[in-house]
Amino acid sequence: QWINPKGIIMAISIISMYTNPKLLTGLIIQVLIIVAVALFTTMVGSATWMFGGRLLSRLLKQNIHAKIFNVIMAVLLVASVAMILI
Repeated sequence: QWINPKGIIMAISIISMYTNPKLLTGLIIQVLIIVAVALFTTMVGSATWMFGGRLLSRLLKQNIHAKIFNVIMAVLLVASVAMILI
C-alpha cells in the first residue's frame, strides 16, 4: 500500500527521533540504518504472520476445530477488554 497514513507517521517519527541532522555527513548512513532495521523487522513480522496463518489453516480444517478456536479467541478478546476496563 503506497499511501499508508500510519506508515508515513511512523517513518516521520522514527526519522525525527533517531537521526541527528547536525551530523550532515552521517545523515544518509543514519537513514540507511533505520531503513535496514525497518526492512528486517517487517520481513520477520510478515513471515511470522504468513507461517502462523498457514499453520492455523492446517489446524482448522475441521469445523469443530474452527469453532473451538473461535470460542477461545472470543473469550480472550472479552478478557482483554475486561482487563482494560477494570
